[in-house]
Formats: sequence, structure tokens, C-alpha cells
Amino acid sequence: MIRPVAAARVLPVVIALTVLGSLLGPWSVATAAQDPASAGLASAASERPRAEADPLTLTIDSLSPAVIPRKGAITMTGTVTNDSLDVWEDIKVYPRLSYAPFTTSEEVELASESDPRLPFGDRITTEGNFDSRTTVLEPGETRTWRIRLPRSVVASRISGSEGSYQIGVQALGATDDGRPENAVGRARTFIPLMGPGNAKVATSVVVPIRRPVARNADGSLADEATWAQELDTDGRLANLASLLSSTGGAPVTMLVDPSVLSAAEQLAGGNEPRALEETEEDPAGSSADSNLTMPAQEWLDTVVSVADDNQVLGLPYGDLDVAAAATYDESLLHRARKLSQRSLAARSIPSTPAVVPPSGLLPVDALDAIDDRTLMLMSSEAVPGATDDINVPSTLQVGRHTMSVYDPALMVVQEGETLNALDARQRVLAEASVRSLSGSKQALVANLPSDFDPGANPEAFFSGLDQPFIDLRRLSRNTAGPRVEADHLDYPERQEVRELSPTLLTAADELITAGATLDDIVTSSDTIASHSLAEALSYTSYMVRDDQTSAQRRAIAARGWLQDRLDLVTIDAPEFVILSAANGPFAVTVTNGLDVPVTVAIVAHTHDDLEILAPGEIELGANASRTIQLDAEAQSIGVHPVELLATDLHGRPVGSSEQMSVRSNSVGRVIWVILGVGVGILFLAIPVRWIRRYRRKRSAQGEVGG
Repeated sequence: MIRPVAAARVLPVVIALTVLGSLLGPWSVATAAQDPASAGLASAASERPRAEADPLTLTIDSLSPAVIPRKGAITMTGTVTNDSLDVWEDIKVYPRLSYAPFTTSEEVELASESDPRLPFGDRITTEGNFDSRTTVLEPGETRTWRIRLPRSVVASRISGSEGSYQIGVQALGATDDGRPENAVGRARTFIPLMGPGNAKVATSVVVPIRRPVARNADGSLADEATWAQELDTDGRLANLASLLSSTGGAPVTMLVDPSVLSAAEQLAGGNEPRALEETEEDPAGSSADSNLTMPAQEWLDTVVSVADDNQVLGLPYGDLDVAAAATYDESLLHRARKLSQRSLAARSIPSTPAVVPPSGLLPVDALDAIDDRTLMLMSSEAVPGATDDINVPSTLQVGRHTMSVYDPALMVVQEGETLNALDARQRVLAEASVRSLSGSKQALVANLPSDFDPGANPEAFFSGLDQPFIDLRRLSRNTAGPRVEADHLDYPERQEVRELSPTLLTAADELITAGATLDDIVTSSDTIASHSLAEALSYTSYMVRDDQTSAQRRAIAARGWLQDRLDLVTIDAPEFVILSAANGPFAVTVTNGLDVPVTVAIVAHTHDDLEILAPGEIELGANASRTIQLDAEAQSIGVHPVELLATDLHGRPVGSSEQMSVRSNSVGRVIWVILGVGVGILFLAIPVRWIRRYRRKRSAQGEVGG
């Protein structure tokens, strides 16, 4: 049996084994899972060659009790899966326990980051203390295992000192090629041993509901199969709902992207495409797939229900990339915040606005765009000068912003390992136990990874945290401990280069504008704009950082769908209009090719002193046309180019424009002058003729009399 001399010597041993692992090359790899959309959180160890995977994958799904009891047995259960192409036989699953405990945060972190192949303690092979029920395991097949360790066996394998021990399992088996000497599958976690009277550690658990949300061009959700898998029994989203339903009244902090709830609601309604006209829902007549609608509705109901009992942090809608938005389009952040609040309030979910980047990192300039009432949770990597746990504060003050701080190393997993509810719980217990022993006042925040899957049977997560040395609190109330003031945030270049591009944000803005325009002209709907905004924000999410091309393509496709409808509203004008004077009327035809009524306006763009007067609102029925009279006024004679556009009531163009020319002249004025002169001559000619007639008459009378 491997027995270190004392607990104080565990750290050097772990360091030595870690160094040895690095020399062994393919056995030492560390992969960070704290940020599913981030490739930059891996430790330096991730640059080493990847370890060869074990042919059998072991999981530990339950560990009861969660701490080493003073009396009674420890029971572990889990699964063994054959990931190879060979048939494995005579599989035995053996438990392991470390002899000495970890007593510092540094030791716990090193153990978490060490190669899972590194040994600890001895394999417990006494009859009755291992599982040998799996006699044959076909490729791809999964079986369960169960191990019970009596207290006497546990006591004989550990030093009995307080702290956090390692506990795990190893699988041995045989194939047609023989029986390997080393383990062919393994899993590990922590289990504390604590006595009475230890200090309580203020602890918060942040459970994320985050996920990429992608839609087809018509607004329906893409990849229904993946959604169905995640919402079904033992799916990731279903497991999160089960975890949140089993808090037992424990204070929990939920981190919610409302777009995920909106997506579930859309799936529950049959995943209908975007509609221009609001219709009455008819569940009885719905053709939706009940295999998806029912799980989606049940999941949504569960999340809304548990939100009443817990603190809810509302992320900007769509899990907006705050760093990129603050740099290129600050208005997008304000829209995302307002839509998030409206969306959660519509479901009667009280919430606190929050900014929690998946990486826990943010440029300091972004703080200017964030309301100071926003709750912020940042990684300890963002704290200037925080190189170890000793320098990591509980809260960080930068300008007017106060932010909570978490240690991302707490939830980092290694290559070949997974982080389920059991392992996450045991890591929290391990860290809390060593902090309790040291008397640390630092707040412990367990910020679960964005893609966290509790796995099957997560119900014991919170009950296992009900320990005398843990004081579970909501995040907003976990502000005790050291506080640091700084004038900036550390923001590594690896994050800066991964921010969303301005071209993607521009595509999102164009989608928003197209949706707002269509919403404004369609008389029978008030939801097109908000739905288009929601779609656009999903394409500016942290979740799309690693696939911006696809996100931009989807945003452009959605805008194209909207623009195709806008193009069905047209204006037809004559190419050339001649006015009989400097002003006068002319007619144009406005056509609505949509199946719904619209209200539009006409705007004329001219480049000189010509002015076109048009009605303020033009109402058109579905698939209808109207002839509209426009009035032109010019201050000069000549030909005036004009661009006519149909617009919404805010002046945003609808469809294509119409080019025409208007000729104004002074023909009417000349005619009136000529007429006036003619009339004057006429009036002058009349008395002249009368005088001439009179004279001729007198002259004729004189000749007769003579």
C-alpha cells in the first residue's frame, strides 16, 4: 500500500508526479471545460500530446454519503462503457482511496489538473469490496457497477486526518489478446473527512442555462433532433431541470439566457415558422411532433417553477458577446438587456440583470457600457496581479462596478474525464473543506461550466452539500471576504482575437432593421420586430464565437426572408411627367403583394427645388392596389429627377425604388399675359370702331343734305 509519510508532503508528491506525467508525454493533457465556446482556457498542459483513451470509460454517478462518515459504509455506483472495437470479458471494477488528505487549495487544484492515469493509494481487491458482475461487454455496450466499502475497510486505507481524500475506481478486464496488467478504465473524485466544529465556508453554486440557438431562414428552430435529445430523459437540458428541481430549499443561483426559454416555448408550440399574421393557437389541431412538444413544455414549466424559489441572473438576451458589442455596437447591448428583462418578466420570473462571460473575462472598456446595477461574475484570471489563491479576492471593484470572483480551476476537467453533478459536488466539498480547515474567509463560488451536464440522477447534488462546514448562499449575498480595488481588468489576447467581428454585428443590425420595417407596415402583427431582434441577438452570442461564418450566414438568410416580403410592396410611377405649370398633380400606383393588409407611406427624394407632397398614410388590403395622387411643386423651370419609395411610417424603405422625371415650365403664365394683352387690345378697339362708325355716319348724312 502506498502511504505518504504525512499530509504536508502530498503537494510535492503531486508536483513530482505531474512532472513525471509531462515526461511521459501522451499521459499528461489538461483540457479546460469552463468555457464551451472558448478555446483559450486550457492550461499550458493542453499543449502536450493527447493521451491515448482507455478502451473502457468509467463514470461515478453516485457517492453516498458525500463525505467520509464516522460510522457506516460508503456506497458508489456508476457505469462502464466499452468504447473499443474489442469484446471485453471478466471486467472487475476496483475502488481506490488515497492514504493522506489534501489540506490546501493548491493541493486540490493540482490534483484536479493532474493526469487521471497517475496512481493514488492502493487498489482495494478484498472480496466483497469490488464489482465483478460484468462478465462480457460488447463494443458500445454500457453496464452499471456498484461498490460498498465498509467503514472498517475505509479506516484501514486512510490516515484519518481531516482534509479531502481522493477516491476512485479502476477497471480491469481481458480480451482475446489477453489481460493487460494495467487498468483499462478509471474515474476519480474527492471525498472529505471533517470533524465537528469546523468553520463554515460561504458557498454559492451558479447553475447555467445557456445554449446556442440557431434558426432556419423562416424563423423555425434548426436542428430539432439535437433539441429533442437534450430535452428528453437524461438529456442535458432535462438533467439541468432535474438538478434545479432537487434543491430541497437550498439557496441556488440560476444563470439564465432567456433565448433558451423562448426556444423551448417555440418547440412546445410546434416550432412554427415566422408568421406575418398572429393566429389563435389551436393545440388540438396542431400537427407538431408530440415527442418534442411535450418534453419542451414540461421542461419550460419546470424551469419557470423552480425560478420562483431561487435567485435568477438574467443574461443579455441571446447570451450576447458583451465584449464585441461594447466595442462595435453598444446599442445592441442595451437592446439585449431590455429584451431579456421583458422576456423573463413575461414568464413572471423575477431576475437581476447580469453579465457573466463564459470565460469570465472582459475588457475594461466594456464596463462603460454596463449599467452599474448589473451583477457581474468574473474569473480570477481577470483580477490584476492574482497569481494564486492567496491573492484572489471575493469581490473586485473597478470604477463603479463591483463584481464577484470565482476560480475557474475548480471545474476544470482533464482529457478523458467528464464533469457530472457528482464530480462537481465533490469538488465543491473538497475546496470548502480545505478552506474551512485553514480558516479562510474567502467566498467560494462554484460557477458551473456553460455546457454543464449533470448527468443521470443529479438529485443528490444539493443534499450532499448540506454539510456543517458549508454555508450555502445566493451569489448576491456571498460578498464576504477580501475585496480588491483595481483600475483595469486583465484581458488576454486569446480572448480579444475571438470576439465577434464587426461584419457579423452589421449583419445582425440589418436583420433587426428588416424585421422592424416589416413589423411596422403589417397591420395585423406586432411581434415581427421583437422576433427578428431575438434572432439577431442569438447570432451575436458568445456561443457562436467559434463558428461566426455560420452565424453570419444564418443572419443574412433570415434578413433575406424578411426582405423578400418587403419587396412585395411596390410603387409604380410614370417615367416622365410634364406639368402644365410650376406645380401640378400626377398619379402613382402602390401595390401590396402580401396576404395581409399593410400601411405604408411614400417618400420622394429630389436633388433640387422640386417638392413632392404625398399622403401621410396609405392603407392597402391584402393583395390590393391603390392609385395615389401626388402633388409636385417646383421653384424653377426644367427637368427634375425624382426617386419615389414606399416606406414604413418611420421612413424606412420598403422594397425597391422607382425612378422618374418631372418637367416644370411657365407656359400657363405666358398664356395669361397674352390673354391679358389681347383683352386690353380688344377693349381699346371697341371705342375706336365706335368713333369711326360715328364719323362715317355723319359724313354720309352731310353728303345727302348738300
